[in-house]
Amino acid sequence: MSNRLFKANNWLNSNEFSASVADGDSIPSGYDELPPLPATQNPELPPIGDLNTEISKFALSQFIIPEWKGESLLSKEAVKVKRLLEKLFDDALSQIEDFNNKNNSIKKSVYSEFLSYAHERDINDLHIDTFTDFWLEYNNDHSADARHIANFKKILAFRAITVYLFKIRFFVVLGTDISMAFSENDFLTPDYCLRKIFKKGSSTEIESDALQQNQYSWYRPSGSLKELIYKTVSDINGLSLAEILKLCRPHTFNIEHIAEKESYSHSLSTRTFGLFLNQLMVEFPAWLEMRKVSTSINGKGPKAINTFYSGQYLQSLSSAHWLAQEFNSNIKWSEILCPDFMGENFADGHYLKICHELHFLSFLVHLAKKQNYEAVQLICSVFKQKQRKGQEATTLFSYADSSHISYDRALLNLVTLPKKNPHHYLINKINQTANKLAQNGYIYVFTNQKLFVPSQSDRVEQFLKDFKVEASFNFEDLKGRGEIANFLYIITKRNVNQGRALRAPNALKAQKESLLSFNLTGQLSQFGKFNKFVAELFSFFKTKTPHATPIFQTETEDGLGLEFHQDAILEGKLLSATTNSNAQFTHPNYFKNLMKSCVPLDQFFIIENLHGETTSVKSVTSELLGITFKQEERFPILLIVDYTNEAAIKIELTSSELYKAKLEQNGQAYFQYFGLIPKINDININLFRDFFNTPVGNQVVQICLNGGATKVKSKLRSLLIPKFFGQNEYIPKHIEPAVRFLYTQKEELLAQHPNHIGANFNDVTKVLAHLGKNYPWHTLSLLSNFKYNLEECLSEFKHTDVNFMNPLVKEPLCKLETYPVYPNNRDIYLSIETTDLADIHAPLGEMVSKYDENGHFIELYSAAGACIVKIHAEAAMINFIKFVLTNATGMKISNIIQALKVPKTDELKLVLENYKMLSESISKLHGETLKHIVALLGQQISAN
Repeated sequence: MSNRLFKANNWLNSNEFSASVADGDSIPSGYDELPPLPATQNPELPPIGDLNTEISKFALSQFIIPEWKGESLLSKEAVKVKRLLEKLFDDALSQIEDFNNKNNSIKKSVYSEFLSYAHERDINDLHIDTFTDFWLEYNNDHSADARHIANFKKILAFRAITVYLFKIRFFVVLGTDISMAFSENDFLTPDYCLRKIFKKGSSTEIESDALQQNQYSWYRPSGSLKELIYKTVSDINGLSLAEILKLCRPHTFNIEHIAEKESYSHSLSTRTFGLFLNQLMVEFPAWLEMRKVSTSINGKGPKAINTFYSGQYLQSLSSAHWLAQEFNSNIKWSEILCPDFMGENFADGHYLKICHELHFLSFLVHLAKKQNYEAVQLICSVFKQKQRKGQEATTLFSYADSSHISYDRALLNLVTLPKKNPHHYLINKINQTANKLAQNGYIYVFTNQKLFVPSQSDRVEQFLKDFKVEASFNFEDLKGRGEIANFLYIITKRNVNQGRALRAPNALKAQKESLLSFNLTGQLSQFGKFNKFVAELFSFFKTKTPHATPIFQTETEDGLGLEFHQDAILEGKLLSATTNSNAQFTHPNYFKNLMKSCVPLDQFFIIENLHGETTSVKSVTSELLGITFKQEERFPILLIVDYTNEAAIKIELTSSELYKAKLEQNGQAYFQYFGLIPKINDININLFRDFFNTPVGNQVVQICLNGGATKVKSKLRSLLIPKFFGQNEYIPKHIEPAVRFLYTQKEELLAQHPNHIGANFNDVTKVLAHLGKNYPWHTLSLLSNFKYNLEECLSEFKHTDVNFMNPLVKEPLCKLETYPVYPNNRDIYLSIETTDLADIHAPLGEMVSKYDENGHFIELYSAAGACIVKIHAEAAMINFIKFVLTNATGMKISNIIQALKVPKTDELKLVLENYKMLSESISKLHGETLKHIVALLGQQISAN
């Protein structure tokens, strides 16, 4: 390096470097040397004001990458190790040239590696078809496949020395910890030395692929290199994983390989993302199962959690994992992730698993030192637990396979999916990964493909007979996240009995299951800020419970948001809408506004369970008077939660006086009853009823009360209610006349002409938006009361007679010609029911309209209670006669019959047809009122 004077701001003055750092990218690997100093120029002091502005704009954090400690720059030790690796590479390459003379076991292993290599590189012009062809062409410089074989030899040599480097690193770390004396020859045969520590058949025996014979264990350095290796050992011991990974890259040895940009992600390789994954794997299952993280086993070390990583960007995920583990290694662990990184292709296959297993062994030595364990004892404890789980799983199927590992956690990263049938591909990959999973294990699936797609609901429904989706994380609205997939699904396997029950012919088709839904939103100007999500998420795990927390939202000072709500799955679909409309509950902006504008139900009411008579209940006694009350008498309001249909949970609010009647009517199997005591004066219970019946309120009910009829009280207490329901601010007196029409009662509405009703309501709507914005509680109360009166009118139309005083009926009716009902009327028939004709002159006592097989009729009774006359006619005429005789009580029945005149039935029915206009008008007005209620609620939610 140059001896020229260097200052830190030399880097900051480099435009190229500053730009890359400010964007949050990793420092390019090409910056192994410092950039040159800028050209010398005469300094000119800026004006004082400009100088202050520049100083105020400058912040060192803008030019520093969080968590970066200069790993991209090679240390002195790394340079020495690099020189050793170059020597080892040449040595391994020379040994590979002599492989024709090796035994068949090694030759088969090498040939298998070559086939994987050819498949990975998509070599279509290969002339080698068989094992024999390969070894005939192996050292043939004139072979048509000589270039492919030569590059493969380099890759094989590179992998062998990389595995060797990880192995001697573990050997040195462990040997130093147990005070082992090293000789130069020990580093030529590290396998032999390690086998002496982990003796077969002894209590320290462990089964590790990395320490057994494998396709890379053939390499043993030549004796001429032992002195150089011995001198470099201390440098190897001091290398970090980042430096080793930087050194052990194919392009270091001029090997044709897959471009690193295609297989490496900076965002997925950060410590922050590693902390997110590792803590999610350890803490989420404990949080979901509502248990504390288990303690160490017999004091010998933490509990092993077998973890399998597969999919894309495994190199990046492995870096993130180890950075996070190293960061947390000073904390006493009760559980430890035992990772196996193994993809399906040549680049990320068994080679990657072996390298990281060796690093895991080295990590355990460091962990033992930090957490006061004996290194060998900790390694043996962890690996025996790992192997034991596999043996227990295989024993269930009456065979034992020592190579089988049963995993407690599996991570599947599927960022890139095939364009054809991506959903089918996703389901198949999950099924394949599940074969490696323990019965109580968890699969973490990162994917850009939505699992719940309406068009694929049948496939998802079949999938859910074997699996349960416990939670989903949505990253779509998190900008600047790099290669993190859009979705993360956390999935568990159902046990055999559950799967069989769901497939039974008599199984219920529609079964709703809860889903914990997380949504991350905001803009990551630097990926290091992702750690704020990590902190918020695991703070949420510590302070909230999964099934008693229906909804939650928090936002950092940088505008990064974490949202949580209870969702549900029914028939392979999410109950929450799949669109991103702005009025959708799960839309990020709407969710955020809803959380700001709403408060829990328990801020309005004291909520207590009401129990049925069969349940033993403590008596409620007045401390002062010693008077015992029934429990429902303490509460003025009764709230009923209806779980009859779990896909459409309902809430009913009524008087507590109806408690016994409701209990007898509904029972307790699907209904739960709660007493409410208002905490606020002048609370309008109708606002709550209307809110629960709106689309938004219904979504809130489904989300908050989801998860089955358990812990309903705690869910109710958290039920979101608009906060303005408790802000009793009235419309000023001088403005109130503008909405006077909303005070109109049922009787007045039924007596008005539809055109008059419509015109009055239109006048009100002109000021509703303004009043709703400034006086939402009073405005909504008026609308709610008006809606109630409209509903009473509609009920009147449905169950009672025509209102003949309505202008629509009265005016045309008065214009009709009338005819006496006696003695001759073609539309009316009179029958005398009394035997004493003198009774016909008795005063009218009452009228009763009836219907039998002969039709409609009205009976006229005397004051003595005897039926004197029956009047038979069509229903419309009977109703009209009853209306006309409303005030005839006390008149002689004979006079009534002689004086009563009515229009023709056909003409009367024609007039009454117009009365339907009023019913239709009020029905339409009712719909418009509902729209205004929904709009007012939406206005208040969106205003936050």
